[in-house]
Parts: sequence; structure tokens; C-alpha cells
Amino acid sequence: MATSFIVVLLFIALVGYTRLAEAVSENPTASQIRFLLDEDAALRQKLHTRIQGLRQSVSTLNASIVPCSCPLPTTPAPRTQVSYTGTLKSTMSSLNAASVFNFTGDLINVGAPYTPHDAHFVAPVSGIYGFSLAAYMSPRYYVYIDLLKENAPILHVKTGHYYSGSTNRQVNLGTNFVLTNMTKGDHVWAKYSGGSAYLFGEGVSTFSGFLLYEL
Repeated sequence: MATSFIVVLLFIALVGYTRLAEAVSENPTASQIRFLLDEDAALRQKLHTRIQGLRQSVSTLNASIVPCSCPLPTTPAPRTQVSYTGTLKSTMSSLNAASVFNFTGDLINVGAPYTPHDAHFVAPVSGIYGFSLAAYMSPRYYVYIDLLKENAPILHVKTGHYYSGSTNRQVNLGTNFVLTNMTKGDHVWAKYSGGSAYLFGEGVSTFSGFLLYEL
């Protein structure tokens, strides 16, 4: 900005000086030449004074600048992604409390929370997780399955064909869903808790888990 202003002043001075020179170029006299020289000296002095003032203003502005002490923006940590769904490939029989339900059909295992060797969902990070369990049975059979977290039930599913007193009841597909707080390293798995010791697979009996958000 200061440089532009100086250029403008120089241009004005040059124009004025040129016009005066033109006016006396034909028959210059000593007084006219003296006038031009004095005018030139006056313009030079004005420009010098103006330049000095601008330099002082720039120096004052530079001195008033405060270095920024603001912290640099940080890149947020990448969000952990955890999701799992598996189906039971085939029917299971002779179920007992030690039976392992391997829901490994049509597997989606983002973040690898599910370990097929023991059929456990292991939380890779602490947070709020959602779990669902679906159990499919045909008529004449029924089954009770719990979803355990560190050996404590957090979800129950009951399904099948059974009698309660004189009432005939039939439920072919039982499902349930739960949200739970998980600490990193916690295990969740399905456990047989009673019934006809059968669980039909056919891709219908399903176990799913996912991370809703970290804590």
C-alpha cells in the first residue's frame, strides 16, 4: 500500500514538473528556471517526508503484531469400526451348556471382534455395543438361549413349539436385542440354557454385534 502511494506522488510530481517545463520550454528565463528548480526541490522534500512517515507507520505496525500462540489443529483419531453378523449354517442337536454356537455363515467381521474358534465376540475397544440374537426352530421343538457377557446373562431368546399346561403354544423364530456397556477385552457369547436340545440353522439363526460409540 505504501509503495503504491509513493508511486502516485511521484507521478503527480512528474506531471506537474512536465507541464511547467512545457510552459517555459520555448523562451526560458533565469527566473523561470529558478522556479522550476525550487518546485522540484519542494516536491522532493514532500516525498521524502511522506516516505519517512510511511516507514514509521510500517515500523509501528510490525511492533504491534503479536505472535500467534494458538495450538495447531489436531487431526482427530480415526473412529474404530466394529461390526459382526454371522448365521448358523446347519442344525445343531444334543445341545447342552457346553455347546459352542459357531455363527460363521455369511460372516461380516469388521474389526475382527468375533473369534470362530470359541464363538466369542471380544470388544476391541471400550464403548456401548448393540447385540442381537435370533433362534429358529420347527414345530415340536423349543429352545432357550442366553447371550452372556463375562458369564452374566444380558439377553434371552425363547422359541419353538411347546405346551404350557393345556395351552398349545408355537413360536418358530425368537429374536431379541440389547445395548450394553463393554470394557475393552470383554467377551460375549451365546449359551444354551434349556429346551429340546435342538437349534435349526438354515441361515436363519443369527448372532450380530456392533460398536455404537466409544467411551
